[in-house]
This record gives sequence, C-alpha cells and structure tokens, in this order.
Amino acid sequence: LWSPMSGIRVKDIGEILFLFVFNRVEDMERMTATSPWLFDNSVLTKTIKEEIHPSEIKLMNVSFCTCVHGVPLLCFSKDVRGVTGTVIGDLLDVEVVNG
Repeated sequence: LWSPMSGIRVKDIGEILFLFVFNRVEDMERMTATSPWLFDNSVLTKTIKEEIHPSEIKLMNVSFCTCVHGVPLLCFSKDVRGVTGTVIGDLLDVEVVNG
C-alpha cells in the first residue's frame, strides 16, 4: 500500500495500539502527507516524537475527506450542506466540484 523503499516495522505496543517504524524519513513523510489511513476498521493517523510514548497520546477524533456523488442541485445550499455534513460528524469544509 505505502511501498516504503527501505522497509517498515510494525510493533504491537499495547491494546489495539501499533507503532509503524519507517526506515527512511522520506517514506514516512510520503505516507503521512496523505493520512489519515483506514485499515481493517482501524485508523492510522499520528506522527509522534521519540520522547513521547504512543499510549500517552489521546486519539479522540480525526478528520476525513468524504465524497458524495449524485447529490441533487437543490442540496447545494449552505444550510443543506451543513446538515448533510453533520450526519457524518463535524463539518469542516465543503467543496463543490462541477462535473
């Protein structure tokens, strides 16, 4: 999926908590630039500093980009977009793409 050039190690560090260690900074930066990632209903999301243990990080929420197709033109009003977005979670932004 990420195709790291120099490999990657995965460490089980606690209950439902895994640490992905990249051998090259460039590989990690490429992966995190397009994060968050979902894998088997789990979220892969945080880059951490070495001095912080991953169990100390609170994973309360994460932002995702979603795409909704076939929405009727009448639903493009700001009020309707806001209601539709909040069904999924907190709405951060709406981008309307023509086509």
